[in-house]
Amino acid sequence: MGILVTDGELRLIHAPRGETSGWLRFPLRSLGEVGGRPMLGGLKLLLSSFRLHNDAPERRLPALLQKSRDEQAEVSTKLAAQVLGALHELMHGLQDADRTRMERLAREQPEHVYDGLLTVLLRLVFLLYAEDRELIPSRTDAEAHRLYDQGYGVRTLHGRLMEDRARHELTMHLRRGAWPRLLALFRLVHQGDRSGDWIRGRGGKLFDPAAFPFLQGQDDPKDSPKPAEVSDECMANAVSSSTPPAPEIRERSAAWSRSRAASRPS
Repeated sequence: MGILVTDGELRLIHAPRGETSGWLRFPLRSLGEVGGRPMLGGLKLLLSSFRLHNDAPERRLPALLQKSRDEQAEVSTKLAAQVLGALHELMHGLQDADRTRMERLAREQPEHVYDGLLTVLLRLVFLLYAEDRELIPSRTDAEAHRLYDQGYGVRTLHGRLMEDRARHELTMHLRRGAWPRLLALFRLVHQGDRSGDWIRGRGGKLFDPAAFPFLQGQDDPKDSPKPAEVSDECMANAVSSSTPPAPEIRERSAAWSRSRAASRPS
């Protein structure tokens, strides 16, 4: 364990032998401001003589850092299992909706299928973060947010699906309306709306609809429709008509995909 001080920050570094190092970061400028007083108090507690030498062994700084690393590892393990479970559920849904194409891809291009499914999860994480931080839609007025929430928002879609599940649990697996709505949102984030004001296009690979055409029920990116222009009328219609990564994970996901394909009757 050590301390690193630069012009801008102070770091408490924990570097156990044979493990990845970690650190606690304290910005020096913030420590000198009124709003940074709680952080300064925490730093003083961590580095006090009592905490370093006289407190109970399990409450001393090295022990606290080790406990933090252990809990971080536990979170990582649980997260890996959750990611794998989400990949399985997504694969299961796509196979139910387009069995022939997905079974062929699972046999011929398991890595491509895995990458596409993982990309969907990353897209959802990105969008949920953006919604929590009110970074989407680009316009900040109430009407823009109302249109987004009612016609495209991921959280509102999840809420509607949970309500529907409570009422129609036995038929939820027959529904397909939520997936096209997500695809429309992915395309909108990539391309932006026609005005470029309501939602600005991000471009890049993450939301590129041509990167994984099987997500849209297509085999070739050339078959992908041109990005739709979203007008105010389209947005209004959408609102009115809307209805309710570790290598071992990659290996297990690909193996699971192949086993499902092999177990399905022809």
